[in-house]
Amino acid sequence: EPSSGGTVSPEGTTSYDTGIQVTVTVTPASGYNFSGWSGDCSGSGSCVVTMDGDKSVTAKFTSTAAIAFHSSRDGNSEIYIMDTDGSNMTRLTNNSTADSDPNWSPDGSKIIFVATRDGNSEIYVMNVDGSSPVNLTNNEAEDISPSWSPDGTKIAFVSTRDSQQDIYVMDADGSNQTKLTDDAHLDDSPDWSPDDSQIVFASQRDGDYEIYKIQVDGSGEARLTNSPEDDLSPVWSPDGYTIAFTSLRDGNAEIYTMWDDGTGTWSITYNTAADESPAWSLGSAKIVFVFDRTEIIIADAEDQENVAAITVKTGGNSDGGLDWKPLPNSDS
Repeated sequence: EPSSGGTVSPEGTTSYDTGIQVTVTVTPASGYNFSGWSGDCSGSGSCVVTMDGDKSVTAKFTSTAAIAFHSSRDGNSEIYIMDTDGSNMTRLTNNSTADSDPNWSPDGSKIIFVATRDGNSEIYVMNVDGSSPVNLTNNEAEDISPSWSPDGTKIAFVSTRDSQQDIYVMDADGSNQTKLTDDAHLDDSPDWSPDDSQIVFASQRDGDYEIYKIQVDGSGEARLTNSPEDDLSPVWSPDGYTIAFTSLRDGNAEIYTMWDDGTGTWSITYNTAADESPAWSLGSAKIVFVFDRTEIIIADAEDQENVAAITVKTGGNSDGGLDWKPLPNSDS
């Protein structure tokens, strides 16, 4: 039988004649690796069982999901990754200047991030092990807040070039850097819709920060929130129905969700500390966020009470820039 994370063939309970040899095969689900057998099988692949009595076989799987984030826990801001339960935390960058705001490529093989190692903020890309960092933007302005399109071909980001802070889009190799928004007020925090057709972002163009969305050709701009306090850091759910964001509408920073047309606003958190930097799990069932700048929390997207801390508060460290590793065709 399988444990969670894949299938075994043949499955279930089956009777065989004595002496028959049965080949048991395993198929991991998307987002999982086969990690071994228990019972009457062993090894790392298919298993042959000789039927000379009752036999029981269980396949074990491990999740390949991971969360990227930035943290100052080792001094200055660096990029880390960890499993979704907080284990296997690994530091990817080690630089005397700040590295922040990581974002996974759709195939999970690379990470884009913001680095100040060239004197100003630029968008870099590196392999998932931290090797081979490359500057993609190479501009004297401040380039921040990168977001990889779900099809892997484009990167949205924020730039202060042209003497104002707007949303830009470039090819994944850094070419064809093109302005998407053009407004004298601050635009920030772009994130793609799952079908690559729209970008949601925060903007001060109507006074305080509110959430907007726009078609990737620059048309169809629509305001989604209308709050007396700032609404920030929008992120589109992988299923395309919901947008999570940070809002100060209740007096301090809390995590909210809404439908992608701006209706149906729902508070995910409600406490006296700041909750910020939301990111969705692969199947849109959970939201990971930063609590009080020092702990990373996972919560059910529809259950305010079901929350769990996955990192431990460590002095005055500051965590942020969360992103859940995408896994193609995953429903987990």
